[in-house]
Amino acid sequence: MKVCGAVALILGALIAGCGSSDGGEGGNSPTGAGGGGAGGAGGGSGDCAPQAATEVTDVSGTWALLQVGSLNVLPQGFTTPITNRIVDLLLVKSDQTGEQVTLSGEYCDHYTEEEDAFVKASIPVAYRDSLVDVERVGTFAAGQLRVPELVEVVGASLSSPTEALPTEPDDARLFDQDGDQKPGVTIALSGLVDGEVYVAERKKTTLDGVAVSADRIEGLTSFSSEQSVVDADPANLKDQVASSEQSTDPNACNSYFVMLRVDDAMTCETLRTQRETLFGQ
Repeated sequence: MKVCGAVALILGALIAGCGSSDGGEGGNSPTGAGGGGAGGAGGGSGDCAPQAATEVTDVSGTWALLQVGSLNVLPQGFTTPITNRIVDLLLVKSDQTGEQVTLSGEYCDHYTEEEDAFVKASIPVAYRDSLVDVERVGTFAAGQLRVPELVEVVGASLSSPTEALPTEPDDARLFDQDGDQKPGVTIALSGLVDGEVYVAERKKTTLDGVAVSADRIEGLTSFSSEQSVVDADPANLKDQVASSEQSTDPNACNSYFVMLRVDDAMTCETLRTQRETLFGQ
């Protein structure tokens, strides 16, 4: 459910432009999922595989979902990648019938935790609010939640999930998803560099976790993101961003999710204000 790799790529490219070669730190999850070797939740090896509470049999209800995707960005001319952590906050309604679970999610927030001292890439409210609701179907059995891959595309209408993303602003497949009269979706830049970039993006996620109690689920998200900067203002930002290379963080434990049961009356506005209290970040 995460949509945001463009921010990581943009930050990496602009950090290079500012002459900084410091690498970002790998994030620590509030569940312990942020450290240790790679391993699948609920059955893999590694410090990020919590023990399932097998007495939990039903996860129906309302949940707050925090999902963190970790990406490595290698700016042109650098030998050490920069790590960026991208965060999504969703309000999820879960409906369980037997072992089948349907998760209906509303995006409440979408941001990066790795803020560069020189350049800040901001996701405008219009971008956040344009993210469409998602529905995912998975299984919950023996305390394990497994949700197969979801492909989400932002800023473009593709004929198939695997079709190449647009690369030019006049591509008919682009659409102004955030309603600002610019192609794709807009990310704002401020600081040493001021401007905007207009992007189309595709991301893929799976969820593989366990219920550690009746009110908490945690685990790993298999996360990948592909993006295309189709235009920029000023125009030279497009080539500057395109010079960087992006890859998924090889430490699987750095991409994780946490679900906390919340009151059925919870709203996105309230969830945003309570995020730090609920998740400790």
